[in-house]
Amino acid sequence: MTLKAFINPLSRNERMLFEVLLAGEHALHGFTNRDVRQTLGRTSYPLAANEDRQPSQVTRLFRRLHAHGLIAKIPRSRRWRVSLAGRRTMS
Repeated sequence: MTLKAFINPLSRNERMLFEVLLAGEHALHGFTNRDVRQTLGRTSYPLAANEDRQPSQVTRLFRRLHAHGLIAKIPRSRRWRVSLAGRRTMS
């Protein structure tokens, strides 16, 4: 898998990712890598077949979204939250 430099909000996979991140269950406490992997695993999102590679795949997604300013790290935790700009862009 190659790392995309941009985000295409019209892409089906990006839309599924946005829906997972904007879910109400993550609004209060944020989300972790595990939360996103479990939710994406129930969709048709193309996660790696090898479960050992899935955490790093989601980490790369987080880095890309963070670079675009769509998500932000919650300090002193392993959780992330959707930023205000991310809410505007993803919804």
